[in-house]
Amino acid sequence: QSTWGNCFPKMAFKFLVGCVLLSCCFGYREDDPVHMLKRVQHQSLRTPWSDISRDLSPHFAVDRTVTLTPLFKNQNYSSDHEYKMSFNFDHERFSTSWITISDGKGTFLESLYFTLVYAGDKLVKVTWKTEFQAEELKGKRPEHIYIHYHWHKLPEKDLDKGLRFLFIFGILTSGYLVFALVKDSPLIANLFGGKTSHEHLQGGLPGPAKAAFRWH
Repeated sequence: QSTWGNCFPKMAFKFLVGCVLLSCCFGYREDDPVHMLKRVQHQSLRTPWSDISRDLSPHFAVDRTVTLTPLFKNQNYSSDHEYKMSFNFDHERFSTSWITISDGKGTFLESLYFTLVYAGDKLVKVTWKTEFQAEELKGKRPEHIYIHYHWHKLPEKDLDKGLRFLFIFGILTSGYLVFALVKDSPLIANLFGGKTSHEHLQGGLPGPAKAAFRWH
């Protein structure tokens, strides 16, 4: 217990430093492709996540429009059932809900608009909206679905406030966790020149009761 109590603060500090360094190393540069996944739901079928090619995925801080060939063009598709897709960005950090591609009643998606918010070299938020075919085209399957990527840069003052808040929150949380884990160690007891907190908290309980003490 003594060895653990002495080593844990150093281990915790190294872990926190490592997390900070890792977060700084994996930023995007302009025009870097952002990792993107897709999956499909139709009738009782739900496919697993699969990669979208770099040609169709968003490129960091670059507005662009791509055309996606609906998967139902190459499958046995029943127009009487809904056809939905879901998308995932930046290595599973952001996921959409199920987006209707066809409502099963002859209405098809025409365009899908993604707004990607970034701060510095990080993607911080993804929103989307849909646009369906005009009424006069109802029942006609589209050749393509247009996907529009629009990037929005977070103002520097908002970024500074957010980073400052995350830094302070991280320091306070880490300090609390470290203190909670080591407060019963002999190292802390020796610093205050007293007995361990187990004995202090259990006060006048008789000997056998001390072993029954549990954290709440």
